[in-house]
This record gives sequence, structure tokens and C-alpha cells, in this order.
Amino acid sequence: MAERPRQVGGADPAPRDTELTAALRIDILGPMRVSVGGIQRIITARRQRAVLAYLALHVAEPVSGDRLLDAIWGEDLPGTGVRAVAFQISKLRSALEPDRSGEGTLITTSAAGYVLDCDRTHVDALRFERLVSNARAALPDDPTSAESLLGDASSLWRGRPFADLGDEPFVAENTRQLEQAHLLARRTLAEARIAQGHHTDAIGDLEMLITEHPLDEALVQLAMTALHMDGRTADALRSYGELRLRLGAELGIEPSHDLQRLERELLAGGIEPFGPIASRGTTACGIPASASSFVGRDAEITAITELLSS
Repeated sequence: MAERPRQVGGADPAPRDTELTAALRIDILGPMRVSVGGIQRIITARRQRAVLAYLALHVAEPVSGDRLLDAIWGEDLPGTGVRAVAFQISKLRSALEPDRSGEGTLITTSAAGYVLDCDRTHVDALRFERLVSNARAALPDDPTSAESLLGDASSLWRGRPFADLGDEPFVAENTRQLEQAHLLARRTLAEARIAQGHHTDAIGDLEMLITEHPLDEALVQLAMTALHMDGRTADALRSYGELRLRLGAELGIEPSHDLQRLERELLAGGIEPFGPIASRGTTACGIPASASSFVGRDAEITAITELLSS
């Protein structure tokens, strides 16, 4: 069963006064790292790492045994059912708090399920999403602050999320979600640099991104803007032409109406400086989604809908 997307909202909470020697920190943006009070804890069993990672994504939220079974085991259910979950939780408690006997304080049990006691700011994935969201909010009025927030977010990213987990059902969807947030962070950084007049820096960022995502029209639109504002309008038009060839070869489509209009404006003698690309919806983690190749294709979408309905 697909995991219901997480909702992330509100500003980063201030660190609690309980940032004590027992503070738990969990990093999942790359190979998993766990520490308690600054002391590293090694979680060797993959199932235990998966259970802890899933609880970390749902900090302070009761997670039932059945929900953990679905997220971690999926269709490969153990014969012992929720008792298998209880066993892994017991082993996790011992690994996290080896000097405690009994239930411990970091993973508690409520009538609704298991609850991980961890500050949201101590889970790198949740902090990363919030920093990107705050940067997007700051971008229109304060691009300098947006760039600073994105620098903080970038320092948290160590590689592919859940790198040392396997094919647990919750991993693929959450990895996709976090990688979308990472792409948006990098795109937003380019927008912030353009807004500050740092066009050359933004062009370098965007060229790397376009190499990785060659059909992303929003990235090409930003690159065209930065190139034009850097006095390289011919390169901006060349970037459009290369995208048009790629879209035609890969998808059999033309660039969006927005990009076609931008090309016409450049050919006619210039454009006004662009602000941040407007949000077209939000991702599952609550931050603006990247524009897709179907942005600005109302006529095509209408035609497709009519064909499908018939």
C-alpha cells in the first residue's frame, strides 16, 4: 500500500529545552546516522534501521504496528504479525538506550501505537524540507536570506536518501519526494542568485541541472533569463533551440507556450527581468512543485481529456 504523503507546515520550531544529553538525532539524507547525546549509535539490522527511519518521518505521531508492517514488510508479512514489529522495537530501544532497562524514553508506546520522541529539527530530512519551504517563502522579498537558507539545506544533503535501506515499501515514495525537494532547492538557489544579479553563478548551476534534467522546461526558462540578463541573448536562444530538439526527439512535442513566448520576446529585443517562477501546485511535502513539461498546455490537456472520455 502506498504511504500517505507527509504534510509539513509551519515554521521551524525552536529547539526544545530538552536538548539534553539524551537528545536523539537521525540523519537519513544519505547512509543512516543515529546519535544520542552526541554519541553515535550503530543500528546494524536493516529492519531496525527501516523502522527507525519510518518513525523519524513521523516524529511525535503514534504509528501503529499494522502501519509499520505495511510500510516495512509490505506483502512479505512475517508469520508472527505485529509481534515482529514489537521485537524490532525492543531491539531498537536497547540500541538507542543501552543503559536503560524496560521501555526507555525515546520510543514510547501509546494506545495508538509507537511514538518517537525526537525534535523535528533533529531529523535531517524534515529540517531540509522546512528550510527549502522557508527559502521559497523568502525568495520574492529577500533573495539573500533565501540563498542563506538554501546553503543550510544543502549542507544536510549527503546523498541518496535511505541509501543503506533496501526495497521497503515506504522507501521509494519518500525517496522520490525528497529528491524532488532537492531539485527544487537547487532551482530556487538559481532564482535567488538571478534576483541578486549574480547571473554568472546562476548560469553555472542551471547548466548542471539541465544536464541532469534535460527535459525540464522550468530550468531552461530560468537559464534563458539568466543568459539574457548576462548579455548572452544568443546563448539563451540557443538553449531554447536545443530544448526544442530534445522535446521533439524524446516526447514528440513543442516547448510550452510560456517558453515560445519567451523566445519571441528575446527575438523582438528583450524581456523585463523575471521574478521567481510562480508555484504550480505543491509537492507531497508541502513545498512548491517544479514545473513539468505540461505547464501551459491547456489546449493539449483538454484534447487529451476529450479523447480519453470518448
